[in-house]
Amino acid sequence: MKRYISTFKDKGSIEQDGGKGHNLKILTQSGFNVPEGIVLHADFYKEYYGKPMEFHYADTEVLKKQCEEMRNIVKEKELPSELMDEISYHINSDFLYAVRSSSTFEDLEGSAFAGQHETYLNVSVYDLEEKVKECFASLWNMHAVIYRKERGFSQDEASMAVVIQKMVPSESAGVAFSVDPIHGVFHRVLIESSFGLGENVVAGEGLTDTWVVDTKNNTIQENLAGVKGSLTKEQVLEISKLAKKIEKHYSSPQDIEWAIFEGEVYLLQSRPQTSIPAYFTRDESAERFPDPITPLTWDFVEEAFNISLEYSLSLMNIDLPTRPWFSKKDGYIYGNQTAVEMLAMKRPLKLQKIEDITHFNEKYFWAHDLAQQWKNDLSLYLVRMGELNYIPSEIDSLETFKHYFERLFTTANEYFKPNIAISMTQSFLVGTLFEALLCKCGNQLMAKSNLEKILSLAKIRTANINKELGNIKKRELNNPEFQLFLEKYGHRELTFDYYYPTWAEKPEVLMDLVIPNQSLQQHETNGVKVLMDLTSDESEDVSESLYRLVQLVILYTELDDEEHFQTTRVNLLARKSIGILGRKLKLTDPYDLFFLNKHELYEILNGNAVNEQDLIQRRKEFQQLYNTAPVWNYSEKEEEVIELKDGVLKGVPGSAGIVEGEVCIVKNVDDFKNVKEGSILVTRTTNPAWTTLFYSAKGLITESGGPLSHGAVTAREVGIPAVMSVRNCLTIIKDGDIVVVDGTKGIVKLKESSIL
Repeated sequence: MKRYISTFKDKGSIEQDGGKGHNLKILTQSGFNVPEGIVLHADFYKEYYGKPMEFHYADTEVLKKQCEEMRNIVKEKELPSELMDEISYHINSDFLYAVRSSSTFEDLEGSAFAGQHETYLNVSVYDLEEKVKECFASLWNMHAVIYRKERGFSQDEASMAVVIQKMVPSESAGVAFSVDPIHGVFHRVLIESSFGLGENVVAGEGLTDTWVVDTKNNTIQENLAGVKGSLTKEQVLEISKLAKKIEKHYSSPQDIEWAIFEGEVYLLQSRPQTSIPAYFTRDESAERFPDPITPLTWDFVEEAFNISLEYSLSLMNIDLPTRPWFSKKDGYIYGNQTAVEMLAMKRPLKLQKIEDITHFNEKYFWAHDLAQQWKNDLSLYLVRMGELNYIPSEIDSLETFKHYFERLFTTANEYFKPNIAISMTQSFLVGTLFEALLCKCGNQLMAKSNLEKILSLAKIRTANINKELGNIKKRELNNPEFQLFLEKYGHRELTFDYYYPTWAEKPEVLMDLVIPNQSLQQHETNGVKVLMDLTSDESEDVSESLYRLVQLVILYTELDDEEHFQTTRVNLLARKSIGILGRKLKLTDPYDLFFLNKHELYEILNGNAVNEQDLIQRRKEFQQLYNTAPVWNYSEKEEEVIELKDGVLKGVPGSAGIVEGEVCIVKNVDDFKNVKEGSILVTRTTNPAWTTLFYSAKGLITESGGPLSHGAVTAREVGIPAVMSVRNCLTIIKDGDIVVVDGTKGIVKLKESSIL
């Protein structure tokens, strides 16, 4: 007879062992403390029982009878004696066993099938055959059949393996979610436990203890004891670490079952955690959208982002089940931080040792073609934008304008489609490069410093524009050189909202900026030296892969800035066209149309009347939004309190170095004129157009962004220390405060402040 049994130490697959069995093999072979066991393969079920009948889903009663008939067919058929002999060979009659269903469709990301099939505990050798058949039969539980149908799984392809695992005589047991399943917070682990078997917890029977662990500082946040403390504090923290370790192993949130016997924690099973609620924060959105955004701008921008996100994830073969991507509250945009955290886990190559880099090409299979395709598409985009650049001052009809607007945003959406893939790829590549640098030097601070030096090798468009501006000695409108500069770069935005003027419309913000000439030769020399050190003393395969990685990091750092520069060509045309429409409609302020949403705008273009008084009221309400700072975490979870300890604020390193100076708060372009040479700039964020300020500053603090943000890249280019993502810095730090910016450690020290 063909062998249908394998142990947890043998190789396998989901097709052979089902989801649960395959996971237990992976965990066992990865060194986790899993009770020993065997798997009865799914191909036995297929070969022995064959295909199911044709199900009639439209009639519930008929379907119910069909499922019952299928289960009876399975349970009534005796298992071959050879198979039972093989099972007996692997088990010991002195022990009890857990017999678990392991469907070939279960425990997959996005379809856990939790609770759809059967599990039996404390099974003796005498009852094994009966329970194995019960597990096989549970493939045809009615709710499992419906679940497969709803998710597009074929009933003919469904099969069942069975796990037979040695029971742990647990003193306490339960479950743990590596991500808070209630709020979607990734640094919170939720643990439920009870005395005895963990099935009491899974089934919701009896009293349980609930624990919440904050993994940022490894502390227990909540302890909702339902019984007499089924876990010690040490055990809670150990289970929390185990959950996070398994999460890291699978690169996805995990739902684990565990048991404790004689002080030792056993892992009983692990499956992907599904249905994680979206947790919205300003962590990602604040960099691009620091202020309230007008309704019309957001409708068009959100559409472009959603198209790009779906395309980009598909391109990289990444599935993120959580939607929507954005939320809006009081005019401020919040990003789905749950999706961001899950995406960060999907980085295709994680290095344990430097030799792992040889898998680089296969893991980043899309990176070369994406960059080349984007460059090819850019040419077509620029041609179409050139055609759209001609906006007649008198549009014959609203229908003509509607056609123009649709062309503009169709062109923009098509161009923007792969742009998020560029940003994601850059982030992934930089993460892999950092790990490579860490493998070489073994020191976090040195690896970060070396990463900065390599990133400085990128030729950034924004830096070149700033240098070009600095070389114009006479910045006046009657100077042809300045006029040419505005023709080339006048589409640069002062803020990403189409409502606000661009450089071309507000050139005065550029006229008084101090931009000294600076040599970047030293930056480049340092970067080349790091690259040479990185590839030295390695095999040819490793050196070639490392060199290719660095090349792509530099390329994608350049592309990330370039795609933003090209995207903002839309800003000028969107604002111009809305202005023309507003004047045609005889509005006092033609740009009040930005306070409509897209649907309302198209109603006007279809002939509906404009209510100007309503628009004026909307503008007033919009302006009031600036008076209240946004909460950072927009969710059911309470707002995180930012603690100031010993006058130190924590952020993220953006550009290395330490500097002390006087603070200058910059909230908008009207504050540009207040920036003194040698100031420490403190701002909510910096888009590329703001980076001209850096040349007269000696330090930077922002409320959002990270080491790959435009602000951090330019700070490194200019050579000033920068600390990014300092929460509530605009509230805590005041104009005129004396602070120390430590861009190496990512901290800000307040030396002289009104709050100290």
